[in-house]
This record gives sequence, C-alpha cells and structure tokens, in this order.
Amino acid sequence: MMPEIADVARKESRKEYPGVIDNEGHFRSKAWLAWCCEKGTPCPRLSSGAPALDTDTFKKLADRYSGVRTMTYARKQRAQGREFEFPLGNDGQLRCMLSPFASDTGRNQPSNNCFILEASAWMRSTVAAPKGQVLAYVGYLSQELGLAAILSGDEELLRDYEAGNPYIRFAIRAGAAPEGGTKETHPSERATYKVVMLAL
Repeated sequence: MMPEIADVARKESRKEYPGVIDNEGHFRSKAWLAWCCEKGTPCPRLSSGAPALDTDTFKKLADRYSGVRTMTYARKQRAQGREFEFPLGNDGQLRCMLSPFASDTGRNQPSNNCFILEASAWMRSTVAAPKGQVLAYVGYLSQELGLAAILSGDEELLRDYEAGNPYIRFAIRAGAAPEGGTKETHPSERATYKVVMLAL
C-alpha cells in the first residue's frame, strides 16, 4: 500500500475514534467497544464475546451508521497492505483477460489482482491518462434494475430507476423514509430497502 494513503487513513481515524487506533496503527478492540457504546452504535459479538471485526461486519455497519465509515475505510486500507503488482507492459499499458460472460449474470469478471478497475474503488484514482489526453471511467448505475424495469414493463420500477437512486425512492414509497430523503440522510433505510428491492 502507498504509505501516504495509509498515513492519511490512520490520522483521520485517530481524530474520529480517539484511542481506537494507536500511533503505530494497531486496532484496540476494547476502545472500539467503548466508542460504540458511547455513540449508541451496535457492535456485533462473536460467541466468545469479542467484537466481530471482519470486513463484512464493518461494511454492514457502515451502510447503516455513517459514524462507522471512516473506521471501515481505515481498516480496509490496513488489510490491503500488499504492494501494487498489476501486470503493466513496457509501454505502460495494462492488459489482462476480461473473462467475458464469466459471472452468472453474464458480466465480465476480470481478476481484481490483474485489472485495476476491479480493485477497491479508491485505487481508481491512481490511474492517470498520458499528458494531453483524458481518461473516462464510466459505469452503469443500478443496471440490473433498469433492465428489469424495461423488460417487465413495470412503470413504477422504471420511475424508481430513473429517479437516480432507486433504493431510497423505494424506501420513500414504502413510507420508511420521508420525501426528499437521500442515501446520506437515511443510510439505514436505503440499505434495508436495497436488499428488499433486489430480492423482489
């Protein structure tokens, strides 16, 4: 990992979570439990009673409690401590197998060890265009929902999709979030209704 990125992540997390990450970058479980208790944030436990500190647990918490997001990011950077070893050619170009139609949904599925745009989202900013050129990274937003809405003729689902954030709009329609609610103002409701919408 780039040392400067790790340093910034540690500094920010020390500001928000005093005592949880020490000066050497070590995570203190007891301090984390105390922080969660103080903020009223649930802290899932293992059968041993120790806090669950795995990536999935932190991701789920961050989806619902915005105060956990910086810590989730800092722990993710710490876990991704390997050096970048993407297979760049002598010409500075990255070429790898895209594995077209490899996933169950028919998407390409290149290896995240070889294709930098499949690695963590924050790493995309390390890609630069040659001088005098530009680089565009374009992705679909909720592509599966858009296809489902069009193929099924479901006009309400299409309106959800066209609103730009179908999950929070679904939560608003269901009465779980107020009109004007956003991903930032109602992260828990959005996360819950995202699961419901995708299941439907």
